[in-house]
Amino acid sequence: MSISGISGTNFSSQQISAQHQRITTDFRQLSKDLESGDFTAAQQDYSSLRVDLQQSGIPSTGGRHHPVPPTYGPPISVLG
Repeated sequence: MSISGISGTNFSSQQISAQHQRITTDFRQLSKDLESGDFTAAQQDYSSLRVDLQQSGIPSTGGRHHPVPPTYGPPISVLG
């Protein structure tokens, strides 16, 4: 089975699965290194993640185009 993306690139289901696995592994490793305070390793993990996302064809905005919406009032935990 083959899937055609917006750019017209064809990917097999095996390629998509392998890319998904690499990206998932990158996220998990990044999380572990951030939680342990190993920021040098976390920077390397982030770089690997960006490369894998670019190779997958998934657009990466680096967070610049998706600002956090403003909050309107206290968090729910404060209300309850």
